Amino acid sequence: MNLFMLAQQQVPASGREILDHVSTAFRQSDPQLWWKVPVVLGLLGLALVLVWVLAILERRRLERENHPQPTRLYFNTMAVLNIGWSDRWYLWRLARALKLPQPAALLISPAYFDKVVARYCRMRSWNGDALRNRFATIRKTLFGQSGQ
Repeated sequence: MNLFMLAQQQVPASGREILDHVSTAFRQSDPQLWWKVPVVLGLLGLALVLVWVLAILERRRLERENHPQPTRLYFNTMAVLNIGWSDRWYLWRLARALKLPQPAALLISPAYFDKVVARYCRMRSWNGDALRNRFATIRKTLFGQSGQ
């Protein structure tokens, strides 16, 4: 005796009708099954890819928040010190050209400012004198005294 016959004997009449209906549904093949299964699997795969992409974006956001941002500090410090836009541009070019790890240190230490400006002006020898004059003006604005 098979399992289906045993289950039929233990189910009341109304339950037998339900069981018959379910069993016939499993015995007949679904003609649309060939596209239903791939669609469901594709949707599950798409959901997994979406979750994966969102996890990567969240991880990057957290890394950005926890990562020190010396450039943002640099620009915020220049804004607080009311440095003009043209001077900010010159200071930004200086910091970028020399790849300074902490560019905000330029705005704090006159000695470091002088050392970095001298290095930058040597690097830009074709217009070094004009740059020295410009940075001397910026130094006077920052530290309130003439440079070098």
